[in-house]
Amino acid sequence: MKNPFKLKVATIAFFLPLSSLLSARAATVTVQVGAGGRMFTPQNVTIQAGDTVQWRWATNGHSTTSGTPGHPDGMWDSGVQRRRFVFNQTFPTAGTFNYFCTPHGACCGMIGAVTVQGAPPATGAMFINGNGTVNEAWMYNRGADGQLSLVGSYATQGTGAKFKLSSQNSIMLSNDRNYLYVANANSNDVTAFKVQSTGLTFLNKVPSGGTFPNSIAVLGNLVYVLNSKGTVANVTGFNIQADGSLAPLPNSTRLLSSARPESGQVGFTPDGKFVLVTEKDTDNIDTYAVQADGLLTGPTPQHAAGNGPFGFAFDGNGYLVDSEILGSSASSYTVTNGVLQVVTAKLKDFGKAACWAACTSGTTIPQQYAYISNTNSDSISGYAVAANGTLSLLTPDGRTFQLPQGAFPLELVISNDNQYLSVLEGNLPGVAVFQIQSNGSLVQIQALTGIPASSSGMIGY
Repeated sequence: MKNPFKLKVATIAFFLPLSSLLSARAATVTVQVGAGGRMFTPQNVTIQAGDTVQWRWATNGHSTTSGTPGHPDGMWDSGVQRRRFVFNQTFPTAGTFNYFCTPHGACCGMIGAVTVQGAPPATGAMFINGNGTVNEAWMYNRGADGQLSLVGSYATQGTGAKFKLSSQNSIMLSNDRNYLYVANANSNDVTAFKVQSTGLTFLNKVPSGGTFPNSIAVLGNLVYVLNSKGTVANVTGFNIQADGSLAPLPNSTRLLSSARPESGQVGFTPDGKFVLVTEKDTDNIDTYAVQADGLLTGPTPQHAAGNGPFGFAFDGNGYLVDSEILGSSASSYTVTNGVLQVVTAKLKDFGKAACWAACTSGTTIPQQYAYISNTNSDSISGYAVAANGTLSLLTPDGRTFQLPQGAFPLELVISNDNQYLSVLEGNLPGVAVFQIQSNGSLVQIQALTGIPASSSGMIGY
């Protein structure tokens, strides 16, 4: 005998491309069918574009059919169904959509309406290096509520590594946010895109100047790319042209402190006078002076305070905070004329494998914070950065937020207004979005899925 209470579900999405199904902003609103009589409850609902309405049958013999009684418009029709049936309809475009119950619309006024509002304007954006065999850059807009919604994915015309890059900033924005640069690790090149709110436009692709590019630094019209493998690792420079495309900077290739260290990141100091490169296995942070023509002198290797310097970021007061993978710790420094002076040395966060780092920015916020992803313990550690650069853990156990088991957190990005932290979760795969509280604690507001499993590298504002 069949179970009379077996749940039945029908789902329809009209005029909806696959990319829209991955919208991070989508919500579901429930309407009861026949609860309390021949009516829809609530009768009228208002949702955002990309949201779904779910009708749930409380009694037998009803339908949800688009249009008005006697005049269905063919957009959707559940058919007449029995109790416990469930029907989903996704609405990708703004407008008002009327519907009715076929048996009871005309006779009994069993009608309803769905009002769909357009998505709120974007206040920021997020970009992910898909790092796949056919590499793509994934773009998301950020709404005023901090939530991300997919814009699309765009071919870099290069080849990613397919495995995690173990580096920070394999994808970077220009300072004016008009252009995006993506490292294609396996094809040894870098792709330039023009950025618009509606998507990315391919500009050009240039050889990276070495083997396995895995980190990019941008300041003004100057770009340096970290090439981490091959016979000899190096950093190589490029100029951003008037249209945002990249052109090689002649004679710009510089070696690291050893032939092929396990390098983690290349980045500029806030004043643009120096370039830094972390070396995980040598415990060095290499510094290079930037000359007026954009060429570098160096490296000058400086020993990091902790073992395995990996990712780094500068806070709004100009202090350098780096993660240290081997001791799962963080250190802070002043950088004066290219010289690193330790402020806080290897403050342990009690996690496993402190890898990626992000800091709040700007001088108007009352308290600066730094966040580090502990990749092997699926946790995020937060630090308060004092006005003198001293670090202190936000929680005694170092866990500002514990992610799901196996999340494997990678890159961290803080929005330009310092309100939101996004975490790339390598093994889910997905992005967790948090609202940063005034005390530095994190409240999760979104769990984004649908990104490639090979994703490695994220940047945004």
